Amino acid sequence: MKFPVLLLGSCSLLLGTLPLHAAKPKPSPSPTAGPAPARDDVVRLQIYLDEQNFSPGKIDGRYGGFTAKSWQRYQEAQGITPLSDKFDAKTFTAVDPIYTSYAVAAEDLGAIGQVPKELALQAKNKVLPYTSMAELLGERYHVGVDFLRELNKGKNLDQLKEGDSVKVPNVVPPFNLAQVIALQHYTSERKKALKKKHEATSVGASPAASPPEEMPGPTVAVSASPPPASAIPSPEAASPTPDAAASAGAADNKPALRATPADSNRLVFHVNTSKSYLEVRGDGDKLVACFPITPGSTAIPTPKGEWHVVAKTLLPEFRWDKSVLMTGKRSDTFYQLPPGPNNPVGVTWIALDKPGIGMHGTAEPDTIGRSASHGCIRLSNWDAFKVFGMVAPGTKVIIE
Repeated sequence: MKFPVLLLGSCSLLLGTLPLHAAKPKPSPSPTAGPAPARDDVVRLQIYLDEQNFSPGKIDGRYGGFTAKSWQRYQEAQGITPLSDKFDAKTFTAVDPIYTSYAVAAEDLGAIGQVPKELALQAKNKVLPYTSMAELLGERYHVGVDFLRELNKGKNLDQLKEGDSVKVPNVVPPFNLAQVIALQHYTSERKKALKKKHEATSVGASPAASPPEEMPGPTVAVSASPPPASAIPSPEAASPTPDAAASAGAADNKPALRATPADSNRLVFHVNTSKSYLEVRGDGDKLVACFPITPGSTAIPTPKGEWHVVAKTLLPEFRWDKSVLMTGKRSDTFYQLPPGPNNPVGVTWIALDKPGIGMHGTAEPDTIGRSASHGCIRLSNWDAFKVFGMVAPGTKVIIE
C-alpha cells in the first residue's frame, strides 16, 4: 500500500482524547415549517457557507440543524435582522455549477489501505490511511458518504479505477491530505533550518542559509468583515488548489499556499458546548467564522473557562492510554498510534494550556455533534485544518 512518505516525519502527540461513541445520536430539530427546500438549493447554500467559513458540517442536501445554525450565524455576521431560517437560493447563484466531476488519480488509490480494528495492530502500522475511495472523496469534498453514493448511483465507489469520473459537490477549495503533508513537511524543514542557523551563530561560525520564508495559514483568509452574500470569491481568489500545494517546487520546500493569514492575536475562539459550535470572533466581538464540533460528555466534560493555544501540530501521533481517557492519569499500558486521516485525533492537534485538552480532527466526521469526546473539541478534518491556519500560540479560546 502506497502512502505519501512525508507522513513519516510527523511529531508525536502524548496527550489527547479518543472519541466516545456510546452516546445515542440526538435528533436534529426541524429548522423550518412547511415544505422542505429543494435538495440542490440546500447543496448550493451549504457550499456557500462552507466557502465563507460558516461550516454546515458535511454537505448532504438536507436543511438540518447545523446548516440552519450556520445560515443564521452568517446572517448575524452580515448584520441581517431579524434572523431567519428561510433563504433564497438565487442569492447564491455565484456557486455555479453546484456539482463537478473528479477523475480518480493514481495518488488517490495509493492513499488507501487497511486499518486494523485492534489497537495493538494499528500501533504497528506506519500510517492510518483512508480505508476506501468513498471515505477519501467524502472528506475531500466535505460531503457525507451516503449523499456521495446518492450522487453516483450505479457506481461502486469502492471499486473505482484510475481515470474513473465521480460527481461531487463543487467545493472550493477541496480538502486534500497532500496539502496537509506538504505543510507538515515544510514546517519540519523550517524548524531544522532555524535550528542550524541558531547553532552556527552561537559558535561564531558563518551563518547557515536562511530558512524558508514564513508560510501563511493553510486556509481561506478570515477577516473581521465577511464578504456580502453577493460576493462569492472565485476559485482564483480563494486558497489555491491542494494539487498546486502538493506539486510546488522542492527547491525551498515551500508549498504554494497563498492565503492571507488570519490575525490570530485578534481572533478569539468561543466554544459553545451546549450548541456544539465553535465561533470565531474578531474586533468588537464580530462573528467571522463558525464550525460544528463535538464537545466533551457529561462524564468527561470540556473544561469551561478561558484558555490559550500553546502549540499546534499536523499529522500527530496519538498515545492511546485507557487510564488517561477515563481518569486523566497515565499508566504503563498504552498504544502509540501512527498519523493519518484515521488517527483518532485526525490530521491536526491544537493544544490548550489545560493539560490533555485541545482542538483536533476526527476519523469519523459523521459523529460531529452527535456523540461525545473525552473533554476535547473535535471537528471534521477539513474544518480542523482551517482552524489550524487561524490559530497561533497565545490565541484565546473561551469555553462556555
